[in-house]
Amino acid sequence: VVTQAEPPSVLLVRVHTAEDEPRKLPDFLEKHFRSMDVTKAIGGFWHPKRNDPRQLEETFGLKYEDLPGFVGLANMAKDKGLHEYSLLGIAKHFGWNVKKDKEVITSDWE
Repeated sequence: VVTQAEPPSVLLVRVHTAEDEPRKLPDFLEKHFRSMDVTKAIGGFWHPKRNDPRQLEETFGLKYEDLPGFVGLANMAKDKGLHEYSLLGIAKHFGWNVKKDKEVITSDWE
């Protein structure tokens, strides 16, 4: 069970479906994805021809133009003049370490 957190807060969501699962997001998540009142950040570029929006449409039927409030961290990095746009590049710019512990890397997420 996932409940809505009180602002300011962050909810990290990994969206995917298995072949035998319905291709529909939970109602509360789809509502927030479609809301301009909720900022959603993705690690890559947010643009209609890029992977993340295309995969949301292919997997869940959510069209780019119906998903306001998304922010691409790579878009922001490029706009600010950073030379690297990946999450690792952005983290490196700020002196952050985003390496995962070995037990996280080798754990079974399924």
